[in-house]
Amino acid sequence: MNVRPGIWLIVLFLAAAPGLWGAEESAGHGGGSLDFIGKVINFAVLFGGLAFVLFKPLRAMLRKRTEDVRRTLDDSEAERRRAEENLRFAQARLENLASEVEALRKAAEAEGLAEQEKIRRLAAEEAEKIKRLTKSDMEAQVRAGIRELKRHAAGLAVERASARLKSRLTPERQAGLIDLSIAELAGKDEKEGSDPKIRPRAH
Repeated sequence: MNVRPGIWLIVLFLAAAPGLWGAEESAGHGGGSLDFIGKVINFAVLFGGLAFVLFKPLRAMLRKRTEDVRRTLDDSEAERRRAEENLRFAQARLENLASEVEALRKAAEAEGLAEQEKIRRLAAEEAEKIKRLTKSDMEAQVRAGIRELKRHAAGLAVERASARLKSRLTPERQAGLIDLSIAELAGKDEKEGSDPKIRPRAH
């Protein structure tokens, strides 16, 4: 059956005590070598018993200590792995962030170029529209000017022709033209067989 460690210690002490007392009595009779051997045996039995009694508690304590150390090492290893994983994640995040920043920069640059191209195209279209409008306006103004010049020239021609006629048609010439017209009309009436009703004017 199981015996408690304290009982074992008491038993071992009681077993070793007579040897110690016997060693002291033999020392009084002059047995030095036997006394020394007895002490050695007694100490060996005592410490052997103590070792036997304390073996299980010491082993349990050492096992617990070993488990604690192992658990601490395992926790430290797990913590180190988590730290390494966090470090790798942070590095990957930084790399991705750099890639995202580069992508955003390129997208902004491309968008800026596209916007510049759009503005350039709109400006060119507007300039072409203004050019066409200006050309159309100029052509319309030129046509209007030509029409005005033609009207003015026609008016001047009529005025000049009228002035020439007035300067050339003296009263005598006017009377002659009138008589000539009357004579032509009279000759025409005679050919048609009608009585002449219009006669030349008397001068």
